[in-house]
Amino acid sequence: MQVLADLSGIGLVVPACSEAACRGAAMMAAVAAGWFDCLAEVTTDWSSRSRVITPDPERHERYQTWLVEYCERTLKQAGF
Repeated sequence: MQVLADLSGIGLVVPACSEAACRGAAMMAAVAAGWFDCLAEVTTDWSSRSRVITPDPERHERYQTWLVEYCERTLKQAGF
């Protein structure tokens, strides 16, 4: 997850629930049962995160440099 955050330069929120599909089904069932008025309401009420992974700016810059080098070499090999 840290590598993905560093590559993209975007922070990642890790949900506390590891079974997201099951949780989503339960949320829709809760709305259908009338416990909540809409999915937005149940999502706000039931959402929780375990942590936020913050990208490292230095690693992000290094990955961007490597990406440019990779693209230049690939285009050169392809004859562009």
